[in-house]
Amino acid sequence: MSGAYSTRMTTTVLSLGALASAVSFVLAIALELIAAPIAAPIGPQQAATVGVIIVIATPAVSLVATALEYRGHKEAIVAMAVLGVLSLSLIIALTR
Repeated sequence: MSGAYSTRMTTTVLSLGALASAVSFVLAIALELIAAPIAAPIGPQQAATVGVIIVIATPAVSLVATALEYRGHKEAIVAMAVLGVLSLSLIIALTR
């Protein structure tokens, strides 16, 4: 198939990100439901925070995967441009 690109890496990154964040959120709920204090290395708030970070980071990581899969083509440039805009907006948001 001419012009067809493999997007296996991007699909894998998105799937793993969704799975990891779901596991973090389920862990946060489970830790919250356990009323008795236990010797857990993290609490529900930390588990939920990890889930949120994964949800936020997954699209950025998938853009890098897309750029790698399409390297040498205009799609890679577009993916890196979008990543640049996201990075710039993050910097602006964090410095305000």
